[in-house]
Amino acid sequence: MSGVVLLILILGFVGNLSVALECYTCVGPGAGCQTGFEGNERECISSKSQRCYVSRTELNENVKAFSRSCVDVSACNDGCVEDSVTGYKTNVCTECCDTDLCNTGNSGVLFTPIIHLLIVGTVMALEMSAIMSE
Repeated sequence: MSGVVLLILILGFVGNLSVALECYTCVGPGAGCQTGFEGNERECISSKSQRCYVSRTELNENVKAFSRSCVDVSACNDGCVEDSVTGYKTNVCTECCDTDLCNTGNSGVLFTPIIHLLIVGTVMALEMSAIMSE
């Protein structure tokens, strides 16, 4: 009888251990993070407090960058945000999910204005670099 109780306690403890969520992780322009993200897996800190996300950034209606990784649950808001910064029309779409390696889509919500500005700044720098190298 005591063996059965011990087994139930052990199974209950093991069942409550949270296994880390695994997400694809990459940041980059064009196809580098759009399709070539397999093999870039990362364990999130906690499957209870984090989700996987994918974010797509468009500049003047052209897809320019993708980002995939872990994000805090409180920052997950699926959808798109359109903005105009210094004459450039930007559209940032984000999608969160909660199963291992689920951030495979190419859709994508702005989780904070700071991240939006960082993404837009990166895209603008890449555009300027491409123009300068031509």
